[in-house]
Amino acid sequence: MVEDYFWIDLGLALTVAIPLTKTREVLSFPLSSLCLIPGVRPELLGVSNQRGNLLWVMDLPRLLSPATAKPLNYRTLNNTKAVVLVGESAQVAAIAEGLKGIVSFEPGEIKPLREPFLLGEGNKDGETILILDVDQIFAWLQGGGFIKPLHPLER
Repeated sequence: MVEDYFWIDLGLALTVAIPLTKTREVLSFPLSSLCLIPGVRPELLGVSNQRGNLLWVMDLPRLLSPATAKPLNYRTLNNTKAVVLVGESAQVAAIAEGLKGIVSFEPGEIKPLREPFLLGEGNKDGETILILDVDQIFAWLQGGGFIKPLHPLER
């Protein structure tokens, strides 16, 4: 059975695909409109007011590749794109550098991976596409992923 994915570019020579059933919408907003929350993990940028509702915003490149993710400039990113990921009882917006569209894979076309937050990888037109495990991201968030561990001197 073919499954559809929303294909996004993270700007790290990485593209990821998110199961379409786990996406709600695409947002565009200035990063400067985020309300920063002290004490949370660096992968969580803050909250954004979207149509009267607060929505957590996540730096997806930093979550998937902390060593190579570039820092975001809150003053210059006026048109930030984010894909809203949905879990059973929560949602979070994941920053994306570019939106590539819809891509489909048969289950046999996805090679399983043993990487955090990834289900596997597929290939379209010679390009490797990582398949995001949205459920694992929400499990991480609900299991304490929001809280940044304290440095021993901060206790």
